[in-house]
Amino acid sequence: MNYNHVINHLPIHKAALTDDWESVSQIFEKDPELMTTPISYLGETPLMMAVGTNKSHKFVKHLVDRIIAFNAADKLFVASSRGDNPLHRAAMIGNTVDARVLVELRPDMIRVPNSDGFTPLILAAWHLNKGTLRYLLKENANLGPEEEGSSLYTGVAGGDLITLTIHAGFLDVALEIISKHTDIVIEEDRKSITALEVLGSKPELFPIIPINKRSQEGAQLNHFSKVFYTCTAGFWNILHYLAPSIKNIYDIKLKHYQSKLLTKHICTSIINKRDHDLTWKILGSATSEAVQHGTPEVIDECISTYPDIIWYTGKGFHLSLEAITQRQEQVYNILFQSAIHKAAQANLIDKDEKENSLHKAGKLAPPHRIIVNTGAALQMQRELQWYKEVESFVEPAFQKSSKQKPENTKNGFHGGT
Repeated sequence: MNYNHVINHLPIHKAALTDDWESVSQIFEKDPELMTTPISYLGETPLMMAVGTNKSHKFVKHLVDRIIAFNAADKLFVASSRGDNPLHRAAMIGNTVDARVLVELRPDMIRVPNSDGFTPLILAAWHLNKGTLRYLLKENANLGPEEEGSSLYTGVAGGDLITLTIHAGFLDVALEIISKHTDIVIEEDRKSITALEVLGSKPELFPIIPINKRSQEGAQLNHFSKVFYTCTAGFWNILHYLAPSIKNIYDIKLKHYQSKLLTKHICTSIINKRDHDLTWKILGSATSEAVQHGTPEVIDECISTYPDIIWYTGKGFHLSLEAITQRQEQVYNILFQSAIHKAAQANLIDKDEKENSLHKAGKLAPPHRIIVNTGAALQMQRELQWYKEVESFVEPAFQKSSKQKPENTKNGFHGGT
């Protein structure tokens, strides 16, 4: 393919990048087609290049007005060779200013995916552009009902939107989305992951209050707390400039509150569907993620919602054995809150590795769980204490030999004799 046109149109390209409308106004006057013609190596139009700078706003406004004046509005959203149109580009870089210009002309473009299947909403969440995401969500709501089967909140599109919003840390936005589109919590993204699984994999979202038992309900913020946080938001924004460290504490607490509220809301929405297979799948997968990553508050909420979820084995391991393997003390305490649970799970055997709880405790902790700055002696002491704790509830027969392999099996795991 010949790219000489790219060189020939460099003045337009540079003008788009530098917000220099005056230098190209006459060029477009003489040859209007250049306004909507792909002129870059990547097949971008002048509009897309200007939008992509997030600073050539004057250029964008004049160009859009000129395109409309020449009755070429149908070419405003010409896509690049990569399959993105100007609104996709604005969403990717957080260019809300130019997104407004484009959406005012064609609001329906909010719902149009790029060649990879990503809508502007998803792109804004993926690239951490909260302001743009909020704007697009608001404008999409103003469009009214979507066509059946094409909703941005169902299927993979819905799964992508909610999981990426949580990954971005926009928990307040996620809460708003779920409050208006409750069923989005059951949707899987293109990686087959649900919103609750994402929460389970992110212990950093629950940084404040450790949980040992369900009786510690004081950790849950009530309605008064929610109102307090909302009403004092302006005060804390001012305090950010006067005492940044105090504002940081507030932000951490607010994120913790939002994470707990989001987790509880999702679990409640799932159990209210009264569908066991759905509950087992979503709460089980999320609990498995939480066990592996050490997110006890998600586990606590899942177990509170559906206690039998402690028997979930859908990820190829039993939750209690994985908690022991990963040295997740808080997770371990939650799973073994009930004496009967501890007794029932004490003699489970990993089918694949033919190992029981004591085998798992006897192995060296995974590298990411070894606290290297404590020294070898303290680490060894910690490992020994962990082993003794597990040994205290394992049947004597299982303590005699690390090579013992009972024969009975059930659900992929061996039971004690």
